[in-house]
Amino acid sequence: MSTELAGGGQVTPAALRILEAGLRRVLTLVGALGGEPPPAAALTRIMQVRGPDYYVYAPDPGLFEPLVELGDEINAGTPAALIHPHDTPWRAPATAAFGHAGTVICKRVPGRVERGDCLFHLADDFAP
Repeated sequence: MSTELAGGGQVTPAALRILEAGLRRVLTLVGALGGEPPPAAALTRIMQVRGPDYYVYAPDPGLFEPLVELGDEINAGTPAALIHPHDTPWRAPATAAFGHAGTVICKRVPGRVERGDCLFHLADDFAP
């Protein structure tokens, strides 16, 4: 059994809370722990990425400064990140913006980017 929590090799207090509660639920359900399993932290949300404009890419190489967080609800045109040129730090940073409205579901972790690197993914609630 395995899982990935928080992504990018990060450890956060929220990820540890999710890990502990989930592990206790599994161990209770398989009979290794007695009592009632802890309640789930949140309901499952089924989402989908509907097209290429749900992704944001670095317009230039440089240092990635995210302007939004995972889970943020954003509108089309919202600035997503600044890309600071590492070779000419006196230049103004380039701005990457969202081309679509949605929920931020994925954020790049490494700080250095090249033109075309994916910075964010958006998704909407699933609608068949």
